[in-house]
Amino acid sequence: MIKRIFLALLAIVLAALALAWYTGWLFLGYYWMTTRITRSEPAMTGLGLSNYRVVIDALAVKGIPENASGLTYHPRRKSLFTVINRPPQVAELDTSGRLLRTIVLRGVSDVEGITHQNDDFFVIADEGSHQMFRIRIDDQTREIDVSDSPRFGLAIDTARNVGYEGVSWDHANQRLFLVKEKNPLRVFVIKGLWDLLSSSTFDLHVSEWQPATFFGLMLSDLSSLTYHEPTGHL
Repeated sequence: MIKRIFLALLAIVLAALALAWYTGWLFLGYYWMTTRITRSEPAMTGLGLSNYRVVIDALAVKGIPENASGLTYHPRRKSLFTVINRPPQVAELDTSGRLLRTIVLRGVSDVEGITHQNDDFFVIADEGSHQMFRIRIDDQTREIDVSDSPRFGLAIDTARNVGYEGVSWDHANQRLFLVKEKNPLRVFVIKGLWDLLSSSTFDLHVSEWQPATFFGLMLSDLSSLTYHEPTGHL
């Protein structure tokens, strides 16, 4: 009788663990415990998110009904840029979320990410072609055809439409971070891209960033990322 009760309890525990693993609750529990433990660390080691308060929350941008993806800040223009995959466009917004203009994109099939690189140059990620394009946007830009733009392809795990969703440029170290959506989740780091596009120097290095813990990213899907230069966090 005791053996049966023990086996029944063991089966319940194993089923609960399997359910927690499948739903992601196990990962969330681990993340909650680690953040509680590290909460007392100096603020300089992290972003200090507890010191921030939301000012604009879930704002619907007038003029963009759907399909906006990715967000990047242009420090000189002091404005935000996002991309729209259907129809393919780049949109410029002010920091209050007001639409300033849209720019038609030609030559892409499923644009998903955008990041400011240098001066008036941006990098966009096209999930459909598994390519990144460098484009230039100035005050007069109203339409961009990427067929003549410098491009970089990364044809890894391209079997299904779960490709490259987000990009972020590290201005300090001249690196491009690129995320693959899932199956598997991947974060690539590309160095030497700016020199390759801007001069005759050829010193390109592609690596894959790996999380330091066994539990990995604790996410089921990656749709965007931002590299925070002051702390080196993603």
